[in-house]
Amino acid sequence: MAIAMASDLQDSVANFLCEGGDEMQRALSGQGISPARQARSKATLRALIQTGLEAAEQRDFSEISVDAIASAANASVGAFYERFDSKEALFTALQEIVATKVERDVRARIAAPDFKRLDTQAAVAAIMRTWLTGVRLHRGLIRASLRHIPVRDGAWFPLKRLGQRMGMIYAQALGPRMPKIGRKRLERAIRVALQFVHGIVVNIILNDPGPLGLDDPELEHHMNIVVCGLLELCGRERMSVRRR
Repeated sequence: MAIAMASDLQDSVANFLCEGGDEMQRALSGQGISPARQARSKATLRALIQTGLEAAEQRDFSEISVDAIASAANASVGAFYERFDSKEALFTALQEIVATKVERDVRARIAAPDFKRLDTQAAVAAIMRTWLTGVRLHRGLIRASLRHIPVRDGAWFPLKRLGQRMGMIYAQALGPRMPKIGRKRLERAIRVALQFVHGIVVNIILNDPGPLGLDDPELEHHMNIVVCGLLELCGRERMSVRRR
């Protein structure tokens, strides 16, 4: 698990700086983050971001100091502040990376050739599995984001945006499979279903009340039931309205 996490974090950072990295850096430049242009500067930025991601998964991010992040990245505190105005700016960058990567992975899954052959339930399961994999991998950062909400305006925004876009992705993927429901009705049913799903995950990450934990294999199964059940109910209601 640790090896897989390290590999995925490296991929996240590489994507930030390479594939679309310049565009993301420009988007973040107004949020206290200085773009890296030279190879050495990019290497330092990569190390700081990777260290921040790893630190967020290992301990409470609010307790991690800039000194500790810089030291773990083999960089100076001065080098940190050359790239980030504050630890909050790094926090924003980490959220953008994670939100962008999870969305990219989900979109890649629905664009895969085999996805077209899946029925509605299998399509829901495939999307859910990809999204939940990202959530499990970055639970520490998500937990820190949730706890940061009362402290900083917009602390949850990148991940909130991801949640909103997940609704669009589901609608895009399931629309052709459920044409009788109607697009607007389907989109609302999906948003309602995801409100339940996301609420369950947030509660587990913050409180872990049981009986299911984030890594429990049954969790994905039951969340698929919630989504598919609400979509089926929506379809039945549509049929009932037509009969009247």
